[in-house]
Amino acid sequence: MLRRTILAAALCVGYASADVPPRGVKNILVLLGDSPSLPVAAQLYNAILASLKTPDPSAVNVYVESLDVSRFEDAGYPARASQWYRQKYRSFRPDMIITVALPALTFMLNQRGNLWPGTPILAGAVSSQQIAALTLPADVTPVVVDLQYERTLDLALTLFPRTRHVVVLYGSPPRDKADLRQVHELEAKTRDRLEWSYLTGLTVEGYKTGLARLPDQTIVLWSIMTADSTGRSFVPASDSGEVLAPYASAPVFGVYPTLLGAGAVGGVTLDAHAAGREIGEAARAALGLPPSSTQPIAKGGAGPAQLDWNQLQRWGIPENRLPPGSRILFRSPSLLEAHRELVIATAIAMVVLTALVIFLFAAHIQLGARAKELRSLSRALLVAQEEERTRLARELHDDISQRLALLVIEIRQLHQQADDKEFAPQLEELSLAVESLSTDVHRIAHALHPAKLDLLGLLPAVKRHCQEVEHHSGITVELSGGNLPDSLSRDAALCLYRIIQESLANVVRHSGSKRASVDLRRVNGTITVMIADDGRGFETGSVGADRGMGIVSMRERLSMINGEISIQSRPGAGTEIRAWVPVEARQS
Repeated sequence: MLRRTILAAALCVGYASADVPPRGVKNILVLLGDSPSLPVAAQLYNAILASLKTPDPSAVNVYVESLDVSRFEDAGYPARASQWYRQKYRSFRPDMIITVALPALTFMLNQRGNLWPGTPILAGAVSSQQIAALTLPADVTPVVVDLQYERTLDLALTLFPRTRHVVVLYGSPPRDKADLRQVHELEAKTRDRLEWSYLTGLTVEGYKTGLARLPDQTIVLWSIMTADSTGRSFVPASDSGEVLAPYASAPVFGVYPTLLGAGAVGGVTLDAHAAGREIGEAARAALGLPPSSTQPIAKGGAGPAQLDWNQLQRWGIPENRLPPGSRILFRSPSLLEAHRELVIATAIAMVVLTALVIFLFAAHIQLGARAKELRSLSRALLVAQEEERTRLARELHDDISQRLALLVIEIRQLHQQADDKEFAPQLEELSLAVESLSTDVHRIAHALHPAKLDLLGLLPAVKRHCQEVEHHSGITVELSGGNLPDSLSRDAALCLYRIIQESLANVVRHSGSKRASVDLRRVNGTITVMIADDGRGFETGSVGADRGMGIVSMRERLSMINGEISIQSRPGAGTEIRAWVPVEARQS
C-alpha cells in the first residue's frame, strides 16, 4: 500500500512538472476568428507563429484556438465557447492573448473577465473603423490592418474610367458585415461622382439574377460572402466567387486574395503574411523579446495591386493601363514559352526566307532562277520541319513522358510513406498536376508527329485528331468518307493530314463556329478532302485573306505532290476548304 502511494505521488509530481513551463518562457494564446483551414486565416497564423518562434523556438509556448465564426455564429455560441475554454485551460494562464480579426477581439472583450481577467490583449487584423467603434481597455493594443477598399476602387476606376455605378456585394450573416463601416465611409467620399447600391440578403439565385442585370458603366466591389439568406455556406470564401462571379455582367474587384482566380479582375489585396508578421513582431515587443528579424516590416498588411490575367483578357484591358508595380497572376504561357525550340527554328527560318525574298527582289535580273531556289528551300524547310517535329515528338514521348511517369510514381510512393497528414493533400495535388502535365506532353507529341498515321493509316489518324479537337475545344467535328486506297503514299497522307490539322486549328481560333465537318474520300483518280464550318468567315478577295502562313503552307505542301486547293468563304457564311491530290501522288 505504501509503495503504491509513493508511486502515485511520484507520478503526480511528474505530471505537474510537465505542465509548468521552464522559467522565463512566455505563454501566448492565439485566438483566431476563423478556422485555420481557411487560406487567409492560415497565412496569418503561420506568419504570427513564425515570428514568435524565431530565432529561439523555446522562448515561447504558443496555444491556438479558433472560433470559426464563418460556420458557428448563433447567439449562445460565445457563452458555450467561453465555458469550454474555461474548462480546457483551468490550470493555465497566458501571459498574452493575441486575437486575430474582429470576431475574436469582440469575444475576448466580452469573455476575458470569465477566463483570464487582466491578461493583456494584442488585437490583430482589425481596421481603423472597427477600432473606432469600440471602447478598448488600456491593456488592449490594436495592430491595425486597413483593408484597401479605397485603393481597390481607384484601381477599378483606372481600368474602367467611365464607371458611374458601384455595386457592393456581401453575404447575409453578421460576420459578412464586418467591412461595411469602411465601405460606407468610401461611399460618402465618392457619392458626388458615383452611384452606390448594395447586393445582399438574397438567395443564391437572387444573387445570380442581380449580378446578371447590372447596368452599364458598373463595377462590383466584392466584400465578405460566407452565406446567403437561406444559410447556404460559402466557406472558404473563394467558393462564392466560383459560384456567383461567372454571372456578373460587370467587372468584379475585391480586397481579399482568395477572390483572385475565382472571378475577380483584381484588387489591392490583403498581404496576410505581412500582416501576420507585423502582429507577431508587436507581440514580441510587448513581451520584451527582441525582433525576430532585421528585415523591414510591411505595415498594414497591404500588398501591391494583383490582377487575374484571364479576367484582363475577358474585359479587354491592356497591360499598359495597369498601375506600376502591379502583379499579374495566372498568365498563360506564350508561344515561345510553350514551344521554344519550334518557335526559334521557325523564327530562324522566317528570317532566312525574308532575307532571300529581299535579295531576290533586288536581283530582278535573276528572278526566275532565284524563285526556283526559294521554292526548293521552302520545300526543304517543310521537310526539315517535319523531321524536327518527329525528333521533338520522339524526345517528348520517349524521354520527357517517361520521366514524368516516373515522377508520378515517386510522388505517390512519397504520399504513401509520408507520416505528416498536413502534406498529404499537397502531395496528392502535385501528383495530379504532374499527371495532367504528362497528358499535355503526350498530346503535344502527338500533334507534332501523329504516330497513328504511320501505324494505322490516314483515316484512323484523322479520326483521332478530330476527337482530340472536340475534347479540347468543345467544337463538334463530324467526320465522313472512306474508300481510301492502301497504296496511298506517305507524302500524300502526311500532306492531307497537315491540311486537316491546320484547317481545324483555324476553325477553333478564328471562326467562332461550334461545328465543323471533315469529308475525306476517293473520287475517281484523286483523294479529296473538304473541311467546312458555319462560322464568321472572311472575304477571300481581301488583301492578305488567303496569304496567311497556314494557307501558304497548305499550298506549298500540295504543290510538292501535284495537288490543288480551293478556299471559299464569305463574311457570316462560314468557310469551305477543298484539296485534291492524285492517288498515285509522289513528291516532285
